[in-house]
Amino acid sequence: LEGVKGKYTVEWCLMKGISNRRWRITWEEEGVDCDTAFSHICDWDQRLQWDNAGIAWGTYPMRWAAPTGDHDLLDIELNTSFEVGGGVVSSRAFPGLRHTKFIKDEQGETTKIVSAMQGIDFNDKKVVATTPFTDFKTKLVVAYVYPGTGLYIEKISSSKIRIVLLCHFNIGGWLPIGLINSTTGTELARLARNISTRLATVRDKPTKKTAQTAPTPPITGKQPDPARKSIRIRPPGCTDPSRVMWKYL
Repeated sequence: LEGVKGKYTVEWCLMKGISNRRWRITWEEEGVDCDTAFSHICDWDQRLQWDNAGIAWGTYPMRWAAPTGDHDLLDIELNTSFEVGGGVVSSRAFPGLRHTKFIKDEQGETTKIVSAMQGIDFNDKKVVATTPFTDFKTKLVVAYVYPGTGLYIEKISSSKIRIVLLCHFNIGGWLPIGLINSTTGTELARLARNISTRLATVRDKPTKKTAQTAPTPPITGKQPDPARKSIRIRPPGCTDPSRVMWKYL
């Protein structure tokens, strides 16, 4: 346990064979629903309006309706961080595959959202060849996002939700692991406070709800060429052949 910073509980653990800490921060929000919170955290058009300290740029180059549920989404995601100290710490690129599941009640209201991210390993050329980043060239340091990173939002009462952020990554570069481990908890608490500030601006505003569709952030990245070959991705632990291959839009 890292500690309780205001209403935010920050925790960490170590996984066998990995020196980077796995972090979890949990808190509650009132006056907003699950869909609204998710859109302001994971819709890059929304996120870039308020997270000007942590995220420099973000996009979903590819998006599918996932075969695991009527409202599920499967995304290829890329976001980048700002450089720090005038370039002493360079910007990082975080590419990955994100699977989001929306769980709804009988009235069509979203009661839980589970959004999990798996990093793309740029050292594996076979993996990179099946992503929109085949020709990805950048001066940024490419970070690796470990499985288990993600976002969980749950309705716990008629007016309250619980938000859980899970972060586990190797940001690469020369920074000592001790420095990274000692500062990540503070940065996560800062992010949580910024999310709360953003949600406060929409807390009592009416939101449009629909029982048929989940919130779908627009695709802001370059659209894939329909003539390109299909992409093959096997989610961790998935053995069902029907859930292995998706084609470009």
